[in-house]
Amino acid sequence: MVITGIASTSIFVKDQQESLNFWVEKVDFEVICDLELESNFRWVEIAPRSSNSSINLYPKSLISKKDLKPMPVIFFRTNDIHSTFNDLKARGVTFSRSPLKSILGIHAMFKDVDGNEFLILEKLKN
Repeated sequence: MVITGIASTSIFVKDQQESLNFWVEKVDFEVICDLELESNFRWVEIAPRSSNSSINLYPKSLISKKDLKPMPVIFFRTNDIHSTFNDLKARGVTFSRSPLKSILGIHAMFKDVDGNEFLILEKLKN
């Protein structure tokens, strides 16, 4: 099991485009990913130039919808999701999502003792 670092964290924003413009034009961050996912969900990921971690601009509007649960705020990075998943599970960690392949990579979600959810992500090799 190897969690190699924090891949990203989230900022809850009122308007993704306005926030994206601020971070790119004024703070000089670069766009890592700007994708339209299922259900018209826009995934916006930015980072300081030459950084190993990023920020997700997550719309506040989705937090208030009863049928949607907000994404975890912290995404951990791993080089081998299946090994990390199996090792943590063997140690008694509760997972709310087994490894799943998506456009972002392969990810799994686990809960801490307070029920907070965290995502572990293995980015796909290009």
